[in-house]
Amino acid sequence: MSVGELLLFGNVSQPPFCNNLYPPLRAFQKLFRTTLIEPSSLPGFVSTGGARPALIPDDSVFSHTDPPPQAVVCLGGALHLSARARRMFPSDTIFGGFALSDPQGLEASLAIAPEFDLFYTQDAQTLPAYAARGIAARKVLHEHRSNARFPLIFPAEAIQTILEAYDRTEAPEAPRRTALRECMERLPARTREVLTLRYEQDLSGEGIATRLGSSVESVHQTLSRARTALGDCIRQRLALRVVK
Repeated sequence: MSVGELLLFGNVSQPPFCNNLYPPLRAFQKLFRTTLIEPSSLPGFVSTGGARPALIPDDSVFSHTDPPPQAVVCLGGALHLSARARRMFPSDTIFGGFALSDPQGLEASLAIAPEFDLFYTQDAQTLPAYAARGIAARKVLHEHRSNARFPLIFPAEAIQTILEAYDRTEAPEAPRRTALRECMERLPARTREVLTLRYEQDLSGEGIATRLGSSVESVHQTLSRARTALGDCIRQRLALRVVK
C-alpha cells in the first residue's frame, strides 16, 4: 500500500542502466504513489553514467512542484538537484538519494550526498568512506529512532526492499569493491569488529566501547587508523591492477 506521494528522478529506460533500475523502480511504485521523471529526456540534462554528479535542470523541476510531493528521490546515476530547485518545494519535503554505482561511482556519490536529507548506498562496504567525510550514508534506515516524520515516507522495510531489488540485478564486483573486500580481510579481527559495529550496526563510539569493554578514545583511534589503512590499501591495489 502506498504511504505517500513520491517524485522520483531516474533514467530507468536508458541503456545500459535499465536492467538494474527497473527492479527498484517497481519496488518504489508498490510502496508509494510515484511520479517518474527521466532526466535523460529533459532539455539541458547531461548524463554522466554516475561517474560525475549529474544535475537535473531547474526548469524541469519547477513543473512538478504543484501539488508538492512529500518526498523527492534521485535514483542512481549521481543525480541531484540544485539548491535553487530544492527551495522550490515546501520546507518539510524530504529529499532522498540512492547511490547504486558504489564503489565505482563513489567519488560522485560523496560529492552529492550532503545535499540530501537521507542518502543510501547499496554497498555497505563503502560506508567507512562516507563516514570519513562526515556523511551519514547507510544501507538501511536508522534515522527512525530520532525523527518521527521519516517512518511515514521511508519505512525501513521499504528501503530494504528497494535496495535488495537492486542487489538481485547487480553486476559482478567492480575492482574497487574487490579491493575493499580484500583490504578488509587484511585488517585485524578486532579492527573489523569495530568497523562492523560502527558502520553496519550504527553504534556510537560509546556504544562500541561498552560492547567491547574498551575506552571511547581507543575506539576512535581504531576507527581512524582503519580508515587510513583501508584508503592506502585500496589505492595500492587499484594501482597494481592498472599496471597489470
